[in-house]
Amino acid sequence: MIEYKLVSPGAGKVLIAEPFLGDDNFKRSVVLITAYEAEGVVGFILNRPSDFTVDDLMPEFANDYGFAPRVYLGGPVQPDTLHFVHKLGNKIDDSMQIGPNLWWGGNAGQLADLIRKNYVDESEIRFFMGYSGWAMGQLEMEIEEKAWIVANGVESLLFDAESDNEFWRKTVMRLGGNYRQLANYPEDVHWN
Repeated sequence: MIEYKLVSPGAGKVLIAEPFLGDDNFKRSVVLITAYEAEGVVGFILNRPSDFTVDDLMPEFANDYGFAPRVYLGGPVQPDTLHFVHKLGNKIDDSMQIGPNLWWGGNAGQLADLIRKNYVDESEIRFFMGYSGWAMGQLEMEIEEKAWIVANGVESLLFDAESDNEFWRKTVMRLGGNYRQLANYPEDVHWN
């Protein structure tokens, strides 16, 4: 039997879409939860790379050292906003810690300065356009309806996402046991 709530949802946890989730915004997605509060839930889709690099969208984040990480589509809410999750900790004021070595946001001016000085490696940060959001109670209902598997985030995997389905599949496989069969479900039941 598949358990859809391995851990309680919270900051630093991941939501793994069940194989046949019908919402195109979240089809085979893995979402990092960055805020889980009374006002609602905020997270970022980890496996939806865009065609943009951060310097395409924010010239102040360009440097002379080739820093040009890909920007990911964080979700359908406010797609014209830019967000970042990083491993830089106290190097950026106003960052919110969401895991043992994981922070969300912070002072963008400070970040731009660190990037210009080549103090930030692309492996330490992930940029997102837009975010995923749920009203309080909405996510819990979706979990009860088995739309999401809630699991612990794996920091090494969070900064490794590239392609949509392969990252989703790897994440499901890491859960082991009965979850492995989910990872091999076809995208369309008619392909079976």
